[in-house]
Amino acid sequence: MESSAFHLRRNRFSTKEVAVKMRKSFLLFVLLFSQLIFVKTVYSDSREIYDRKCAGCHGIEGDGQGPGISSIYPPPRDFRTWIFKYKSTPADYPPTDEDLFRMVKKGIPGTAMPGFEGILKDEEVKSVIQYIKKFSMFETEEEEIPVVKIDGIPKLEPSAVERGKKLYKEFGCPKCHGDKGRGDGPRSQELEDDWGNKIVPRNLTKGWTHRRGSSIEDIYITLKIGIPGTPMPSFLEALEEMREDKGIEVESNEFEKDPWSLAYYVHSLQEEPNFGTTSRVKYVDKLPNNPEDETWSFAKPVRFHLIGQVISTPRNFTPSVEDILVKAVHNGKEIAILVEWDDPTRTNLGSEDKIAIEFPITFERREKPFFVLGNTDNPVNLWVFENGGFYEAYAEGVETLRKQTNNNLFGSWVYENGRYHVLFKRLMNTEDEEDTIIKPLKFLPIAFFVWDGFNGEAGLKCSVSTWYYLIPEGNPSDKIFVIPILVVLLTFTFEVILMKRIKTNKK
Repeated sequence: MESSAFHLRRNRFSTKEVAVKMRKSFLLFVLLFSQLIFVKTVYSDSREIYDRKCAGCHGIEGDGQGPGISSIYPPPRDFRTWIFKYKSTPADYPPTDEDLFRMVKKGIPGTAMPGFEGILKDEEVKSVIQYIKKFSMFETEEEEIPVVKIDGIPKLEPSAVERGKKLYKEFGCPKCHGDKGRGDGPRSQELEDDWGNKIVPRNLTKGWTHRRGSSIEDIYITLKIGIPGTPMPSFLEALEEMREDKGIEVESNEFEKDPWSLAYYVHSLQEEPNFGTTSRVKYVDKLPNNPEDETWSFAKPVRFHLIGQVISTPRNFTPSVEDILVKAVHNGKEIAILVEWDDPTRTNLGSEDKIAIEFPITFERREKPFFVLGNTDNPVNLWVFENGGFYEAYAEGVETLRKQTNNNLFGSWVYENGRYHVLFKRLMNTEDEEDTIIKPLKFLPIAFFVWDGFNGEAGLKCSVSTWYYLIPEGNPSDKIFVIPILVVLLTFTFEVILMKRIKTNKK
């Protein structure tokens, strides 16, 4: 009996235990299966987004060897190495998810990396970031990664910019970035990144091209971290090198302020973008004779975008000149146009560096010519600066460019601190049938071509703009005489009408 009772209790216990275990196993199976489906779905979705939006440049395997690599500068990032230039972590650490999120959403200015804000949802960006991280064997928990944080910009003394200017020279920044920050230092053409790619120093005057950003905070982080994979050191590395070379001792309090002082100075080098679509030609009594004439201070500058010429062969997928600054004045008879652009190389003292201004020969409410050297039925007039000289050219298509028989163009030029200043001057109406007539108060299309010899640019391989506009102001002296006369006439007319009404009322 006892044995039977024991077996009965044991069987009842076993039955309960089996039921519990079965329920647990079933729940665990459902949980694991659902997780597997979820992970597979998320992984599949992120891979699809990556293949569709990223693989064209970064490659299917994340090695930076996508089919578009031959026409991209700088080259796409190789995700396998997990070396990122623009982040908030030290050089030896990977970027945070927040760093990657910002890069994907905002893009990287001055590169082929676009921003996907408004294209991908936040959840999609986060999922593709996790997919990208799988290309690298670098595994670090997010909590373990040190981050450079900024708790507001410290208030510095008025002398902070001057202190930063001094540090800029002491740290040897001009060796790469140049005295004026235009990337024309003596070492600027010999720099390479860790992958052996030729790179150029950042032009500090153009904040809109700064990869990380152009704010004081962005500059401070760049100084603190440096740019991994490039010759750009961190502030601490530069400081240690300076101490070793010159034996300079810096107090701890001063050390805290130094990066901010340098950041303030670098930020002060930035110029106004002044991007626009129309250049207003200021009326002046006397035209300037050189690019440094004080008369230019009265002209409003406008900056025009340039892109590589990719319409006709040879194409330029990696242009070095991406914008130009234009000022223009006229005196009713002649026009002067000052064009400035940054070129850190000055190839052969200007012999291979070149610029051309393009105008339609006629433009009276008709279609503009094709912006790359015109059409057969709509030719163009070009003003060319080459080999230190100036001449006019005529074209009615890419195969028809030739110098004009009559040259009515002259000018002068200066190259200083990595920047060309080229002045073009010509009569507004030369009565030459191949010349453009420039009329006051009339919009005139204008386009530009720029060649950088150091970048191997020649012929159609150049930077080019689309059509923009030029509009000369009228002579303000005309208004001085016309307006008073109109006022007198209107006053006299009003008095006559008023007198007649008074007489009529009296009758």
